[in-house]
Amino acid sequence: MLELNKSGTDRSGPGRLPAQDPGPDAAPDTRPAGDSPSTGPVASADRVPLRPYLIAGAILCALYFLYGYFQYARFGSPSWDLGIFEQEVRAYAGFDAPIVDIKGPGYLILGDHFSPIVALLAPLYWIWPSAASLLFAQAALFALGAVIVGRTTQQILGGRSGLCVTVAYGLSWGIQEAVKADFHEIAFAVPLLALVCRALLLKRYTAALLWSLPLVLVKEDLGATVAVVGFLLFVYGRRLQGALLAAFGVAAFVATLVVLIPAASSAGRYDYWTKIDKNGEQDVSMLDSVLGVLNSSVKIEMLVFLIGITAFMALRSPLTLLILPTLGWRLLSQDSNHWGMVWHYSAILMPVLFLALADGVRRSRGSHRPWLASYAKVAVPVAAAIAVAMTQHLPLRDLLRPETYRTDDARSQAARAALDAIPAGSRVETDITLMAHLTSDRTVYWVGGAPGTAPDIVAINLDFGWSRPIQDPVAYAEQLHPEARYRLKHRGGSFVVMERTTPEPTKIPGVGDGIGDRPTGGPIGRGAAARAAASTGVRRARAAADGPEGAGGCSPAPPDPAHGLAVALQVGLRLSAGLLGLLHGVVGGAHALTASWQVQRMVDAWPLRRMTTVSNPSQSAHGALNAGPFLPTSTSRGRLAGAGMEMPVVRLADFCMEIPLSANRGVPARKARQRRSGQRGSGREPRPSRSFWFQRRAFFPRLQGT
Repeated sequence: MLELNKSGTDRSGPGRLPAQDPGPDAAPDTRPAGDSPSTGPVASADRVPLRPYLIAGAILCALYFLYGYFQYARFGSPSWDLGIFEQEVRAYAGFDAPIVDIKGPGYLILGDHFSPIVALLAPLYWIWPSAASLLFAQAALFALGAVIVGRTTQQILGGRSGLCVTVAYGLSWGIQEAVKADFHEIAFAVPLLALVCRALLLKRYTAALLWSLPLVLVKEDLGATVAVVGFLLFVYGRRLQGALLAAFGVAAFVATLVVLIPAASSAGRYDYWTKIDKNGEQDVSMLDSVLGVLNSSVKIEMLVFLIGITAFMALRSPLTLLILPTLGWRLLSQDSNHWGMVWHYSAILMPVLFLALADGVRRSRGSHRPWLASYAKVAVPVAAAIAVAMTQHLPLRDLLRPETYRTDDARSQAARAALDAIPAGSRVETDITLMAHLTSDRTVYWVGGAPGTAPDIVAINLDFGWSRPIQDPVAYAEQLHPEARYRLKHRGGSFVVMERTTPEPTKIPGVGDGIGDRPTGGPIGRGAAARAAASTGVRRARAAADGPEGAGGCSPAPPDPAHGLAVALQVGLRLSAGLLGLLHGVVGGAHALTASWQVQRMVDAWPLRRMTTVSNPSQSAHGALNAGPFLPTSTSRGRLAGAGMEMPVVRLADFCMEIPLSANRGVPARKARQRRSGQRGSGREPRPSRSFWFQRRAFFPRLQGT
């Protein structure tokens, strides 16, 4: 993956506008005139050894996977997300549409979060069909981010700074909390953002553009982050590339939220808007959300620790702008889970912040402020010390405790006995405790979220944390599914397994349904409401309301061997239509942007003409233009009445044809003008700058004195 960043096509050279301004605090350049501007740590980038970082990455991968695997083996998953993603990957591995029944019977997961990049895990799942394979993939992706961040830091700063930053990143609280939260799709964004920031720091802007494109397939909100990458490219001098990338990011962000997700959602909308405009059952205006971005000490604490782990040096780098889109929606959200330091939401910020740390140190080393230059020398080891010190309160500390590796305790043995009592291939309704252990070879529903399905098995953990203790598990199962009768099959410890004794219903919601044929009044359309009711602890009342009488009218087709292929084709067609519309809009916008850019060049250059008279009326128009500060275009002669003097008249068509459209064509065009006017250039002319202002100075050298 690092090969793309080794491209030398984007290196700055003599005559080009520097891509990154060292800032107002930078010391003056004291290099001899003959030195290359790329001397320094970046010039020796390809000589930085890779092996130490691969070893460090392997160690971190082992630590992450050990923690995740033993948490999984002890039945300690903190949420249902691991089961959800295994159902999604299992569907991709079977070449089926990504149906996740945990979210609701027949629920298409692309209507919840748009993360098609998860399909890349299908080959791994063929080899290792278990939720543990997803934990290993996440550990490897996080460790890959550490390799990229550490090696890039050494290329920029030199010395042992790379290994220090590798340790600081690998032990950062954002990564550790993401490991504790089980697998999530943002694991793919971590190395991608590291590669984007690496390319920006090493001035390989084409690579930065290419690495940022797949981010829109990781999660729906990352299109805004891609737009910020485009803004940085624009600021660094790549204006056309930056403008196009920013337009693509905004278009992808809007199209995903407005077109693609609603097209795949049974509700026909993006459900997570309610995280911003609703606080429970109370409506919240956007103005109140904006004014309340810092209305909680939890938010302020998160922001302080977010910048503090970089010893506050990340504030010296423009790369920090990349964290603003993610921080923006988190601070606007009314869900307190988004505010703090727990869960996985801060993991994608870690590679950005630690590479911003490296950039901030580089910018501060030559500062005219003595205290800042001195602090820059110790900022990297300070950041590493902060990460190590914080680890004593973070998840990886548990790896030092012997009980972490014990999977034969009474609770774990009782859970495994309950798993053995559930036959493979059955439809199971369960809670979080057993969920991720059942999704590999069974159809799994969330307890209380599958009304009308009458699952074969209802398996629950009585110690799960119910709003009210369950005294009679069988009565509870029958209250969830009044259309069926259940009996106790197995009970061990706090785990209870009940099996259905009545025949299976002929019509099961989510089985045999076409993606586009879900009735909005049936159980599929009410899946979100059923899940919300289950999460508020009123599962019984909702289950009674969603009995077979309320679920009537849903007439799914019987199972068919070609059903999976038909569903996948239908989903593919709908998403392809949306993507084609998005591509059409991007291409049209790029065309319009390019055209307006060319017109703007002409308009900006026009006022620079200074109309002066020609002392010799017999002099040709081109000779007059090249002798004085006129715009060098084809002209026709015009006489000023009563003056006896000649003034050029510019034609727009000649103007458009004669202005070089590329900076690389500036030199040939200028030589052609010299040949027409009888002049000859002396020596090799300097390569024109990428900046448009300097392009005009290069195109019209006589304008430099105006």
